[in-house]
Amino acid sequence: MDILRPALTSSAARTADRKARRNATPGGERARQRRHNLSATLRRHNVTMDEYLHQLDAQNGTCAICGSETVGAMGVSTRRLCIDHDHGDEHFRALLCDLCNRLLGIVSDSTEWLQAAILYLQTH
Repeated sequence: MDILRPALTSSAARTADRKARRNATPGGERARQRRHNLSATLRRHNVTMDEYLHQLDAQNGTCAICGSETVGAMGVSTRRLCIDHDHGDEHFRALLCDLCNRLLGIVSDSTEWLQAAILYLQTH
């Protein structure tokens, strides 16, 4: 058992060193995770990076529903927009902030439900 201990320590040291180097680079670990997550999301929805960036530019970097911005101070993205797609045919529709994307998911893209909710809010 003690024979394995130095190898574990060495591996742990290498992992810690790798993480430290990543965090020392511009953007660091969080930026790397964001890039990886975006790539995985694009693949899952069959959307190319060019299509995503074109749509992001067409929407001026804002949510297609509420218009919230994804660009913070110094032009650095603080979060990314979600890929909205039709659950019937998986067609890519637009980019939404997390809140608007969740809202559409909760109401199952039902325009009737949303209209009823608007009517309720207007009368109360």
